[in-house]
Amino acid sequence: MTVCLVVEDEPLARRKICDLLRQTAWIDTIHETATLAAARAVIKAHDVELAFLDIQLPDGRSLSLLDDLSAGVKIVFTTAFDQYAVTAFELQALDYLVKPFSEQRFKATLDRVQTA
Repeated sequence: MTVCLVVEDEPLARRKICDLLRQTAWIDTIHETATLAAARAVIKAHDVELAFLDIQLPDGRSLSLLDDLSAGVKIVFTTAFDQYAVTAFELQALDYLVKPFSEQRFKATLDRVQTA
C-alpha cells in the first residue's frame, strides 16, 4: 500500500486528484495540502512514497519540496504551466500532468507510477 501526498492550492483540482486516488486500490493513505509549509509538515510526519505536486503555490514553487522528500519518492507534477516540463523530467519526475487533464490521462499516470 502507498502513502500519497497531494500538494495543490486549487480546491477543485485537489478534490479531483484525491477522488481519483481514492479509486485506486493500491493507494492506502492520501494527505492533501495547499501550501509548502503544510506539505513539509506532512513529509516530516509521514513516510510519503508518492507525491503529486502543483508547481506554482501561494508560498512558492513545489520544486523546493524535492529536498525534503526521501530518496525514491515517486513524483508527478500537476500544473497549468508547461514551461517547467523539462526541469521536472531532469529532476526525475515520473510524469507531468498539465491541467486540466482527463481521468484517462490520470489513470495512465497511475499505471506508470505503479510499474516504476
